[in-house]
Amino acid sequence: YLSGPQPIYIPITVAGPPKELSIGRDCEPSKWNRILGKMNGRDEAVKTLNSYIDTLRTKIEDIHLKLLRSESEVTAEAIRNMFLGVKTETKKLMEVFREHNDKLETLIGNGFTKGTLTKYKTTEKHLVAFMRTVYKVSDIDIRKIEYSFVTDFDFYLRSKCGCANNSAIKHLKCLSKIMRECLAKKWITYNPFEGHKNRLQKVERVKLSEQELSLLYAKEIANPRIEQVRDVFVFWCYTGLSFIDVQKLAPSHI
Repeated sequence: YLSGPQPIYIPITVAGPPKELSIGRDCEPSKWNRILGKMNGRDEAVKTLNSYIDTLRTKIEDIHLKLLRSESEVTAEAIRNMFLGVKTETKKLMEVFREHNDKLETLIGNGFTKGTLTKYKTTEKHLVAFMRTVYKVSDIDIRKIEYSFVTDFDFYLRSKCGCANNSAIKHLKCLSKIMRECLAKKWITYNPFEGHKNRLQKVERVKLSEQELSLLYAKEIANPRIEQVRDVFVFWCYTGLSFIDVQKLAPSHI
């Protein structure tokens, strides 16, 4: 059993874990009314304390209502932070996406390729167009991204952009990686991709026959640029080098 004056806390409970807010006042445990959440007694000091508690509760309810009207995320932590005057950092999806791409660009050649950056930048472009077309906004608070956002983007990629299954999934994987990073940094409380499944379809690549490759090799091409592209492609086929190795090939390597 606790003895002596103990600090008074107001519990703030919304969806999710509750938070406690210290009111900066003390009370003897034996004089505290757990049901009413107030101090028992009728003297002036008790009336002043109970009035102060009522004022704080009213202020908390006003903050809750304000968050609802502003369509902001309503959590116990958000209410407590607003009460204490603590500014909550908000992140926008495209802001986070561009920060990711900027970092990726600086790492090209150091574990990442230019192709990876191009893939993420293409996904970024599709996301901007998707939000403007479907949601009529240029950006969105990452905390407002739900499962429906993922499925809407999936449908948009396939219907409006004409993406085949595998292309759509690659763009969704880029977005999923961004959301996992946000979850790891505790900017969001859950991953909107949870429960969303897509499977890559096996694609049978068409192979050139020896006769077709010979025809391409012997083809007279008037455009010097296209002729060079053909030469590089044929060299690529005969050597079995990867695209990036051919791209980086220099006379000193031969």
